[in-house]
Amino acid sequence: MSQRHAKPLKLHLVLLVLGALLPLIVLGGWFIVRDAETRRLDTRQRLIETTRALTLALDKQVEASFATLRTLAHLRSLAEGDFDRFAETVNAVLRERPEWKSVLLLDGSGAPVLTIAPSPDAALARGIGAEVVERVMRTGAPAVSNLLHGDVVRRPLVTAAAPVFVQGAVRYVLAAGIAPERLGEILLQQRVPERWEGAIIDGAGTIVARARNLEESIGKPAARWFVEGSRGPVEGTLTGDGGDGDRVEVAFRRSAMGPWTLAFGAPVDVLDAGLWRTLGYGLTSSAAVLLLSVGFALVHGQRIVQPMLALGRAADAMNRAGAGDAAMPEAPASPVEEVNAAVDAMRRAARRLADAAAERERRLRDDAQRTEQDFRLATTVGRLIAFRLDAGFRYTWLSAGPMGLDAAEVLGRRSEELFEPVTAAVLNGLYRRVWDQGRGGRVDVPVRVPGRAQERHVDLVVEPVLDATGAVEGLTGVAYDVTEHVLAQRAAERANDAKTRFLAAASHDLRQPIQALRLLLYLLTEKAASDPSLVRVTGRMGEALDSTERMLGRLMEFAALESGKVTVSGQVFRLDELVARIAAEATPEAERRGLSLRARTFPCATVSDPVLLERIVRNLVSNALRYTPSGGILVGLRRGGRVVRVVVYDTGCGVPEAMREVIFEEFRQLSNPERDRSKGMGLGLAIVARTAELLGHRLGLRSRENHGSAFSVEVPCLPPAAVQVQPSLDLPAPAVEGASLLLVEDDPMQAMALSSILEGAGFRVLAANDWRSAEWALKRGQPDLIVSDFRLPDGASGLDIIRTARTRFDRFIPAILVTGDTQAAIAEEAALEACAIFHKPYTPQALVEAINRRLAEARRAQEETVEA
Repeated sequence: MSQRHAKPLKLHLVLLVLGALLPLIVLGGWFIVRDAETRRLDTRQRLIETTRALTLALDKQVEASFATLRTLAHLRSLAEGDFDRFAETVNAVLRERPEWKSVLLLDGSGAPVLTIAPSPDAALARGIGAEVVERVMRTGAPAVSNLLHGDVVRRPLVTAAAPVFVQGAVRYVLAAGIAPERLGEILLQQRVPERWEGAIIDGAGTIVARARNLEESIGKPAARWFVEGSRGPVEGTLTGDGGDGDRVEVAFRRSAMGPWTLAFGAPVDVLDAGLWRTLGYGLTSSAAVLLLSVGFALVHGQRIVQPMLALGRAADAMNRAGAGDAAMPEAPASPVEEVNAAVDAMRRAARRLADAAAERERRLRDDAQRTEQDFRLATTVGRLIAFRLDAGFRYTWLSAGPMGLDAAEVLGRRSEELFEPVTAAVLNGLYRRVWDQGRGGRVDVPVRVPGRAQERHVDLVVEPVLDATGAVEGLTGVAYDVTEHVLAQRAAERANDAKTRFLAAASHDLRQPIQALRLLLYLLTEKAASDPSLVRVTGRMGEALDSTERMLGRLMEFAALESGKVTVSGQVFRLDELVARIAAEATPEAERRGLSLRARTFPCATVSDPVLLERIVRNLVSNALRYTPSGGILVGLRRGGRVVRVVVYDTGCGVPEAMREVIFEEFRQLSNPERDRSKGMGLGLAIVARTAELLGHRLGLRSRENHGSAFSVEVPCLPPAAVQVQPSLDLPAPAVEGASLLLVEDDPMQAMALSSILEGAGFRVLAANDWRSAEWALKRGQPDLIVSDFRLPDGASGLDIIRTARTRFDRFIPAILVTGDTQAAIAEEAALEACAIFHKPYTPQALVEAINRRLAEARRAQEETVEA
């Protein structure tokens, strides 16, 4: 380019800045638009996924109603035409299913035969719909109606109907009225952003339920464009005008259980808000960056131009002085001292750089030789294998042969020619991914070679080899043999599983004899009441048994935490009430020890697992009682911003500085070298630490030796209004005399002792020890209540006997299930059968109180059924 077309340096800098920034700005804008579009697609996908999940929840609720109707339809009382007994059962079901408002029995013509409703405003419309009755009678399958209204106060209802078969043919139709607001609770459970809306539409295009403004919307027709657009496909998305004039986008899915369609949508401007906001921010920031860069280029260019002009003048002077000399001539004296210094410095630097480059090359050559020697030594005596692959994934170099293979056998071959198919597939998948993505990868691979039974596990790392242009031209990798580590990990897992199974078996097997001792001690205590010496002996025996039960409970509790089998069930509850209750229950023990115990709280709630948090606070209070010889204990709450601390203060012996970390370890105790059982086993604080770690709560400890300690646990702080108070359904425990009990217990000692205790409490007891004897006992008459052990001989369970009794007498018989197992699955199965569960060991008083409470509940339910 001629000097005539040369441009100033500042212009070149501006053009350079523009050339560098404009592509980046354009590319950044493209990424911003793509990101905004991706977010919008994600939001739409979230709409669809939310609709699917809610539809599945709706179908499950309808299927549950169908299952209950089918169960009622198979009752013997209905088949025999005993409508009074059938109505008693239905009323019991209505109490268990609050979403049902009424039950209607119709004949084949649709005429009502029997109507069961707790109140007139809950009654079904007479003639729930000829098409529903005709479809159930014709197909023999359950069906769901559109939105209906009650006869009296015209309350809206949805009907679930099922066939009643008599002698193989459909004779009746059994229908249940479901309140739409119960269906609307499914929508309310979904946490969605503001202005998102959900609704359930029936087959006639009528709104059955809605997430917001339910009372105003129920029974009103849905938008015409939505009704017409959702008739064909099972699911999809639609866009149309909302009720307030805004454009809305709606995802819908039709229910598999009935003529309903569940819709979930949001205004289009809400969905597109992120796109426009992102574009605005991107354009504004890009313009600002461009202006700042151009200004910086102009200012910095001016600062560069002036020294360069001076340096150019000095260079011209040096060129004029050394013209025709092959070497750079000595620069003459220049009026610019900095230019002379710069020339001399550059000459010295050039000579030093040449010398340094030669020295660096020699050192690199020596280092490369030493590194290669060290690497070969490491791969020879260690478990490391290095290799290199070409573009066809053939091995071109190895430091050692894998799995006993010689390096010569491996070179030039692919993985599928050397290893079994599964191993080759994993290796080639990693190689292909690293090659395509141009970045390294890592995977654990089980390696098997055909003809060799031994399997080895390697930790494989592969990196791409790039050429001068940055393109991948090969792969290099390192494999480290981790077989011993994998085998050790598996052995540890097996040992942990074996420990868990042992503790579960020990829990059950130890609780059985302890429970027998508890019952026999109760009988012995009653008989020894007149002999003071025997009273002292039985008292000592009771203390020893209490200590044994506490030690067993602590061991099982700690073992469950160690094995990771404890699950957290978080919920919102009143923290002040929990602390006050624990303090009130511990007050008698404190008074017995001559201590004062106070609680200082304020109204607040928290979110945690209430059972596990109560376990932490109880252990802290118990620890304070054990190590406080005099003075008092204060259990209080201290607020700190968004958290609240439950603090247990005591005036005990305090914790030495050296012991403040180890006291949270298992079997660690202060001042108990003689292992006095009354001072526990040293597991209380270990359980506190493990439980707090499981819940994610922080523990605290402040202590002063010989003055006292303050243990604390920190939890989130919520206002008391955050707790949804549920009305208590507990009934008082009246003394029920003369009730008949069926007692099923396979342990002879426990059966004998428990029969004596229950008969002494005024019950008529018929005892059985297995399935056959229980069947014989049921033939003698219907018991008022069943008390049964869970595990029985010959693989039977107490739940089997309870189900058999309820089926035989066609009525609900209250039952209590007794077990030494602490598995959660047993408690869940008992809850499904509406059975109370008692874990061994338990006190006879607690069992008698539970029996009285269950009998009183059953009697009250029967009286309410008669009144209805």
